[in-house]
Amino acid sequence: MIYSLIEVFKKIHEKKLKEESYTTKIGFDFFEFEDKKFKIYLTLKSAIVYLVGPLDVDKRQKLKNELFNRYKRNVVIKCSVNGFLIPSSYILNEYGITAIVEKKDKEGNIKTEYKRISNRWLFVKNKVFSQYHKVFQYEVESYDPDTNKSITALCNGEVLGKYGLCITFCMNNLAVVTSEYYKAELINYFNGFVLENKMNINKKVTIPCMGWSKNKREFFPYSDVVSFDFTGDSSGYMRNTMKAFEPPKHANLPAYLKKLEYFSKSRDLDFVASSFLAAPLLKLLGIRSYTLNFYGKSLSMKSFAAHVGMSFFSRPSDTKSSGEDTQKVNMAKLSMFHNLPFYVDEVREVDGQNCINIYAIGNETDRHRLNQKGQILEKKTWRTIAITTSESAIYDDSNKSGETNRLLCLPIDCASQLGITNEDDIKEFARINYNFLENNYALIGKPYIKYLIENLEELNSLFNRIKSGIRNNKKSNEYHYMVTAVAMGNYLKNKIFFNRDDIEYSLDIGNDFLSRAEDMKDLDEFRRMHDQMFQFYEINKSFFMHANNALKPAQCYGEVKNGKVYFILGPLKDYLQKNNFNWSNKKVLIEHNMIEYKNVFLDKKAQKRIIINESGIIESEAYEENERDGFQFEDNIVDFPQ
Repeated sequence: MIYSLIEVFKKIHEKKLKEESYTTKIGFDFFEFEDKKFKIYLTLKSAIVYLVGPLDVDKRQKLKNELFNRYKRNVVIKCSVNGFLIPSSYILNEYGITAIVEKKDKEGNIKTEYKRISNRWLFVKNKVFSQYHKVFQYEVESYDPDTNKSITALCNGEVLGKYGLCITFCMNNLAVVTSEYYKAELINYFNGFVLENKMNINKKVTIPCMGWSKNKREFFPYSDVVSFDFTGDSSGYMRNTMKAFEPPKHANLPAYLKKLEYFSKSRDLDFVASSFLAAPLLKLLGIRSYTLNFYGKSLSMKSFAAHVGMSFFSRPSDTKSSGEDTQKVNMAKLSMFHNLPFYVDEVREVDGQNCINIYAIGNETDRHRLNQKGQILEKKTWRTIAITTSESAIYDDSNKSGETNRLLCLPIDCASQLGITNEDDIKEFARINYNFLENNYALIGKPYIKYLIENLEELNSLFNRIKSGIRNNKKSNEYHYMVTAVAMGNYLKNKIFFNRDDIEYSLDIGNDFLSRAEDMKDLDEFRRMHDQMFQFYEINKSFFMHANNALKPAQCYGEVKNGKVYFILGPLKDYLQKNNFNWSNKKVLIEHNMIEYKNVFLDKKAQKRIIINESGIIESEAYEENERDGFQFEDNIVDFPQ
């Protein structure tokens, strides 16, 4: 096509006018770059473009040059990565964060430098208010573009604005590789990030414990609004514990529910597991905290039953407490779990006192303490069920009134109810299923809590319905609410996860255990004294001579042979009297054939000894223990394979 000279000048003039219009245009425009159309926001001094995702250095510079040539004004490129705006002087790419630094040389020319200030992408995700410490914090995420893995950590707001603190926080808490040389650029990045994302950074509230919010519409750790306060977690214990409440990626929910259905063939195991689901109900139903003690001899699978219940919410091995922990440690953990079940495996004495304080658990508060400045600290509180296991029934060593309102001891034997009576079979069953629970956990806790939140209005009427079906009399009045809460947990488990609306079963299992509680109440001091003798042996087995070990301990409490325990009188007497038992009551135990008391030949001389069965069973009551026939008891409880 041949254009006339006039047409050529006309087109040149139109092009010039169009270019001039670009340089004066205000509002927005569209710009094509590498076959993509971008929306450009135009102000008097700037042309601003928003990109989604990271952009490499060369493309960024090319885009910037083309935009400047068109609009003849300052070009601002803003990238949105993971939903956050990145400050315009920084680039996020496969290498991490790169700072763009422009400097003038001696001739006045602008030179651009690129500094890699971090190997990971950094995002300020949330502004968090700590209710416990009354300070604002930032929740910072560190993302590795190579592995697609992220780390999240909390820091006080001032940390991101101070050179030394910022560098230390990033390197120690966020696995960032950087240098003191880049501390100014790193702080400018955080300041710019917070400024650019005022509307994108969520506000959250932290609490120093797990459980219900005030309005009972949120439950941590299953809330997106409330998070845990890690401010004082210098050791990392709480942060590591929180990970145990996240189900593993390889967990198999159908297989887990199938296991639960099989385990429920044992009514004892089903009741123990259901007690863990009852714990979050206490706050909603207005029931005070109490302690459940499930006891039984070795290989009765009491600890395994508790691990099944703990697996509803978390990985049992990471969240259970040990009988070796002190009262102070357990009180601190109890406060942290708050409305979640608190489990202590194998309760025993530590430093001369019970490892749990039953009276304090029922009072739902720890005592006041002072800080280093002499100021009174806020008391720790909770409302939950403390679930414990032991070889024999535990008793409150505080010697205070009201113990029976706080403690319910129940004998259990899960193995026989599952039809497992051979010792080797019990061990193998425990090994396989302990391992299964260590790899399949925290699968039903979240949907269970979600169901409670969605059905808050109906829970009280359901509780009253179950309470009316659990028989009540003066003999067991103090246990009525305890058993009703567990029966309700059992009913909800079956309804939510197995689609079984069978309230009669839950009432039946509740009444069964209430009968056991009544039987326990009927036990007089003499039976309790026998149980304490057996507990003394269980705690101090290493101080007894055994037939398979000819060595005599330096401190010897007696001898074990032919299934009998022969006590040296002195240490046993001291233990019983310390636990408020009358030593003279041994005569009644002898008269009722609960123990033997006679001369035996030890070390070639006759010595007085108290004798009980190594199994802990009273021979005169052996007919009640027929479910234990067919296997012998081991010294140690089967535990997790190492």
